[in-house]
Amino acid sequence: FLKKEYAHQMKECCDNRNGYMSQLCGLKKIRAHLYEASGRTDMPADCEVSDWTDEPCSASCEGGTQKRTRAIIAPPVNGTQCPPQEMVRTCNVHRCPIDCRVGTWSEWTACSAGCGGGVRTRLRHVTVQPFFDGKPCPEESEEQQCNIQACGRDCEIGDWEEWSRCSKVCHTGHRARRAAVIVEALGQGTCPEPDAEERLGFEECNTASCMSILPSHRSFLECHSKLDLVLALDGGASVTRGGFINTLKMTMSLVANLKGGHDAMEVAILVFGGPKTEEALDKCS
Repeated sequence: FLKKEYAHQMKECCDNRNGYMSQLCGLKKIRAHLYEASGRTDMPADCEVSDWTDEPCSASCEGGTQKRTRAIIAPPVNGTQCPPQEMVRTCNVHRCPIDCRVGTWSEWTACSAGCGGGVRTRLRHVTVQPFFDGKPCPEESEEQQCNIQACGRDCEIGDWEEWSRCSKVCHTGHRARRAAVIVEALGQGTCPEPDAEERLGFEECNTASCMSILPSHRSFLECHSKLDLVLALDGGASVTRGGFINTLKMTMSLVANLKGGHDAMEVAILVFGGPKTEEALDKCS
C-alpha cells in the first residue's frame, strides 16, 4: 500500500512540476516581447541555481530528515530573484523491516530405527514473523541420520571378574569367576548363555590334603568362618541306637570346633525320621 501511494504522489508531483515549468516558460516569452515592444535593450536575466545536493537521510526507515543545498550559478539582473539555497525535507518514511526470529532447537527425537540406519528430527518455532521486506525465516526442522550400525551385531563380553572364594579349605575345592555382558546383542546377533564357558569359568583350588594342615596334636580342623550351619541328623528306624549315639558324638565334636563365636556363627540341628513299619508309613501318605 505504501509503495503504491508513494508512486502516485511522485507522479502527481512530476505532473505539477512540468505544468509549472511550462507556465514559467510562457511568462518568460511574454516578458521578452514586452521588453522589445518598449524599446529596451537590456534584457532581464533571472537568477540561475544549480541542482540540489542531498545530504544523507538522518534515519534509514520510519521517517528521517534530509538537508538539501544548491549554489547560485548566475545572479539576477532585473530578473527573478534567487530561490532559497537550503531546505529540509522528510525522507525514508517507509516502515523499518522486521526480520524473522526463531526459538532454540528442541531436543532430538528418538531414532526411527534401532540399527541399520534411521532418522531423528528436531524443531524450532517462529517467534516473530517477517514484515516489510525483513529477512525470511530459516528452516524450522532438521533431520539427522542415526544408528547406522549393522543390525546383526553380537554382544560384547567384558573382562573376567575376580575369582570367588574356594568352596573348601583343603582336599580339593572349586572356585568360579564370571564375565559380564557390556554391550547387548542386536537383531540377529548372538550372545553366550550365562553358564556358557565364555561367561562362566571354574577351576580347582586348595588341593592339599586336609591331614597336611591338621596339627599333630589334633584330629579335627577348627572352623573360624562366619556362616550359618544347619545339621540334618538321621533319626529314622533304620539307624540303630549305637549308630545314633555315634552320630551325636560326631555332631558334638563338629560343633565344638566351630570357633566363630555367637556374633559370627549360628548352628541349627534338625533330626529327621519316619515310621518303623510299612503299615505306619501308609498311614502317613
